[in-house]
Amino acid sequence: MIVLPEGFNIRKPYRDKQRPCNTDLAVLSQLRGMAGQFDVAFVVGLIVERNNDVVPPCNSSYFVNHAGHVLMCHKICKDGYELINYTPFPFDPDKKECDPDNPYLNDDGDVLIGALLCVDANPPGHPLIEPQFQRIASVMKKMSKSSAALKIVCVPACIANNFLGGDIGVSMTFPCSDKIIVLANSDPHGVKSLSRMNRQWSRSLWAAKRIWLWSSRWQREGQCSEVSDGDVQGNCEDGKHHRRSEGHKDMLDCPCDV
Repeated sequence: MIVLPEGFNIRKPYRDKQRPCNTDLAVLSQLRGMAGQFDVAFVVGLIVERNNDVVPPCNSSYFVNHAGHVLMCHKICKDGYELINYTPFPFDPDKKECDPDNPYLNDDGDVLIGALLCVDANPPGHPLIEPQFQRIASVMKKMSKSSAALKIVCVPACIANNFLGGDIGVSMTFPCSDKIIVLANSDPHGVKSLSRMNRQWSRSLWAAKRIWLWSSRWQREGQCSEVSDGDVQGNCEDGKHHRRSEGHKDMLDCPCDV
C-alpha cells in the first residue's frame, strides 16, 4: 500500500495561492490503472469535483486499488488555504457525514485502514472543547473495536516544520499503540514522511501480511527506511542500516527481512 499526500492531483505547490487547482476527477481512474499494473493500493488525498455545487471542492481521502475507489473521508479543519484550495466539510458530530467509509476494511477483512487529512489528525484547540477531537475519537474507537489483524492510520498531508511535536506515533492526540501510523508529506522542507508502529509488535506480523508501507518519499532500495533524526524503522538492535543481502535478522518490526 502506498500513501500519497493531500492535494496530490492539484498540479501546483499546495501553498501556491495564485495558480488554480487542477480538480479533474480523471486522476482516480489513472490511479486505478497504476494499482492494477503494479499490484498495489493507494490511500491518497485528492481535491476533485464531485457532482455538487461545492467550489472549490472538498479535500478528501480515497482508497484506490485495481477494482475501483472508495471515498473514505473529508477534511473538516481549516489550514489557511480553505476556500483557495478546498472547502472544509461541515462537521456534525451526530451525523458524521465527513467519514462516509472511515475506517475502511479491506475485502479480506484483515486490514483496517483509517485516514485523517493533515491538520485533522492534530486539530488546534483543546481536546475537551473543540468538536474536531470528537471526530478523531470516533474514528479511533471504531478501529480499536475491530478484530482486524492489521490497523493502519494514514495521514496525507502538507506540513511545514512541526507536527505533533515532531514525534508522530508517540505524541498523537489519539490512542495509537495498536496501530501503524503513516504520514505522507508533500512539503519538501517540512516534516519527513514516515511510517511508525508499536515496537512491541513482532516481525511475524509483517511476514504474515506481506504488506509494504511506503510514504511519498521513496527510500533507497535495499535499506531500512530512515524515519526521523536517526531513528531507524525496524528498531535494529545495533542502530545501523543493513542491506537485505547481509541477512541481518536482529530487527524487530523491520520489513527488510520479510
